Amino acid sequence: MKALENRKAKRTRISRCKLSKKDQLKMIEFFALGITARSVADIMQMQPNTSALFYRKLREIISINLNQDALETLGEEFLLDEQTLKPYINQETQVVFAVTSRDGKVFTIMRNIVNNKFSNNINSITPEMLFYINGKNENTLDVNLFSHEIILTNSESLGQAFWTQSKEFLKKYNGIPKSNFLQFLKECEFRFNYSSPKQQIKILQKWAGLNN
Repeated sequence: MKALENRKAKRTRISRCKLSKKDQLKMIEFFALGITARSVADIMQMQPNTSALFYRKLREIISINLNQDALETLGEEFLLDEQTLKPYINQETQVVFAVTSRDGKVFTIMRNIVNNKFSNNINSITPEMLFYINGKNENTLDVNLFSHEIILTNSESLGQAFWTQSKEFLKKYNGIPKSNFLQFLKECEFRFNYSSPKQQIKILQKWAGLNN
C-alpha cells in the first residue's frame, strides 16, 4: 500500500521543472485566476513555451487526481457504453464528452473521437448529458458549436450549470485542438467542483508537491 501511494505521489508532482518554487507557486495562482499561459509569460517575462509547459503539467496533475476522485465517488470507472452512444453516432455528428454528477460534483469523460471507439462494458455508467458537434473531421473544437442531449433527468444534476460555466471559460481560447481538449475539459471539471480560487490554489499546491 505504501509503495502504491509513493508511485501516485510521483505521478502527481511536477517533475523536471526548472522554475524556482517561488515562480511555480506564482504560476499556480495565475492559473487559478484563469489567466492564460501566454499572458503569464508576458507578466513573468519568460518564454511562452515555458509557461505553456507548466500549465500542461498542471492539467495532467488535475486529470490524474480527478480520475481517482471519480473512482472513489462513483465506485467504478466512468465509462460510456454502445447502447447510450449509438443513437447519437452518425455521419453528421460526433459525441465529444459526457457528464454525470454525484454528491455535489460533476464528472466528465471524453469519448475517443479520434479513433471513433466506445465501450461494451456492462458496468458502464449512463451519463446525465451527452455533448456533441456536427461534423467528424475538425481538428479544432469550437465550444460555440457544441450541442447537448439530456439522457437522464436527475433533480441533482449539475450538468447544465457546469456547461454554462465551462463554455464561458473556454470561449477565450477561440477553439481548442482535439488532441488537447481532454485536459481543458478536466480543468473545467476541477474549476466547477472547487469553485473558490483560494481553494484551487491550496489543492494545486498540494497535488504539485509544493505545499511544504
